[in-house]
Amino acid sequence: MTRAVNTALAGSGGVLQVVQAIKTDTQSFSTTYADVVGLSVTLTPTAAASKFLVLVVLNGYTSFYSGYGRILRNGTSIGEAAAAGSRNTSPMPMASLTSTDGPINNVSAVVLDSPNTTASLTYKVQGIGRADGLNSGLLYLGRTVQDRDTATYDPRAICSITVMEIAG
Repeated sequence: MTRAVNTALAGSGGVLQVVQAIKTDTQSFSTTYADVVGLSVTLTPTAAASKFLVLVVLNGYTSFYSGYGRILRNGTSIGEAAAAGSRNTSPMPMASLTSTDGPINNVSAVVLDSPNTTASLTYKVQGIGRADGLNSGLLYLGRTVQDRDTATYDPRAICSITVMEIAG
């Protein structure tokens, strides 16, 4: 979904355009970062001074306790924490209470990006399961680990990325 706004009326700080992608199916990730299929948006900035508010919501579960999501702009990771030893710096760590069962977890990230360009921008999300030398596990998006076909347990859920261009 894309919504354009008259830039003459927007003024500094006004929303110039909004683009969103929603993932309604499921996907699993092993111990290598991979693209979240369907969570990618492309837009062309109105002006180089524009900023881009990137909002990502991931719903899912991990086996063996943790998995991660990250945001990339034209292939470069954005919104990461400062490096500290061998710790993962992803903006969206997802943790589970057990290794085999439990509810869907929700993680989100909000990043204000200033790419300073008028060239086309592609924002996308990647996911990875845990690999720490002790355990390796999968990250499941849009579902639980068990994914049982019952009305009581194991719901399905969407994931989304929304990008808003903000006038500079």
